[in-house]
Amino acid sequence: MFASAAREVVFANPQIAKIVNRNFIPIALKAALVDRPPSGIEGQIYQRLRDSRPAPQGICSMDSQGRVIAWSLGFDQEDDIGNFLAHIQKKFDERRSAEDEFALKAERFQVFPTQPLPAHPCDSTLFEIPSSHPDSEKCPSEYAEPGGTLVGRVVGRRADEDGVLTDEIKLQENYMEARVTLAPAIQKLFINVARGSGDNEFEMEPDVARAIIGRAFLGQLDVDPFGNPKGFMQEEELQLRSQLISTNQDGSLLFRIRGTTHVRGQQWPNLQRSNQLAWSHRVSLRWTGYFTVQGDQITSVELIGKGSERLLWTNPQVVAKSYSQTKHLMAGHLIDFDSPVCYGLQMKLP
Repeated sequence: MFASAAREVVFANPQIAKIVNRNFIPIALKAALVDRPPSGIEGQIYQRLRDSRPAPQGICSMDSQGRVIAWSLGFDQEDDIGNFLAHIQKKFDERRSAEDEFALKAERFQVFPTQPLPAHPCDSTLFEIPSSHPDSEKCPSEYAEPGGTLVGRVVGRRADEDGVLTDEIKLQENYMEARVTLAPAIQKLFINVARGSGDNEFEMEPDVARAIIGRAFLGQLDVDPFGNPKGFMQEEELQLRSQLISTNQDGSLLFRIRGTTHVRGQQWPNLQRSNQLAWSHRVSLRWTGYFTVQGDQITSVELIGKGSERLLWTNPQVVAKSYSQTKHLMAGHLIDFDSPVCYGLQMKLP
């Protein structure tokens, strides 16, 4: 649910994390899987979530048979997060002793505990949940990357004016990490240009540059300056260059990467007439690093990007005087910073 808000407000609380780890099995789900459930028993559980949810996102608890116990979209006060978990445990114990299994209903709250929503009738069918998927069924959580895909991670942090990285990593505007992949077709695009350049420095194709650095930004996915489909791309300057610098003992080729990237995007509706979010995001970085190429494949990528980032994210709920972060998890919180940042990216074949 509201991944960034859940991490910052709910699960970054040490007391809440302790309760969850002791009494629950925490699971993060992709919204797309709930919207379009896959086949099999797992898909039926997703469908129960979809049918009972009060909104496209939220915090939900289910029992061991995949039946919904309760939903909530927010909490009156911070203490009510723990009260909600205690409430779920009580409802779970009551269910285990209930004689009429078919009278179960999923509780739902806009804000717990003061703003209840109509309960939703539960599908009380008892599943025989297997320990693994049958051979004929693919696990929806598995990545379906083509063979030869380069897989890695990008990590980013804000820094102070002296370049010292922040130790406060709870907030999404201070720290990020994301999975990055480089598909065989993108690798081939780079290698073809490299082979035609010999020992000369050459400009990296924009599609290659975007694939590598496209996740290097702070904040939630909604403020993606590289091309959020709901946003308006204002500016993109990708000037990454590469040059063959050596041949390794195993015959692989080492390419030096250097250059700059500058991207800026925004979505800025009329806040007086709209309840939509508004954001403006600029990321300007200078990159240095290396590619290793073996035959027709890029086998490793190591890059560091340093520069500056400016992000403003807000909406009418956030700026309202009565705003409470726990009460409006969907609204998030105001983000407004302009500071140095540093990103590190490492990729290798799985």
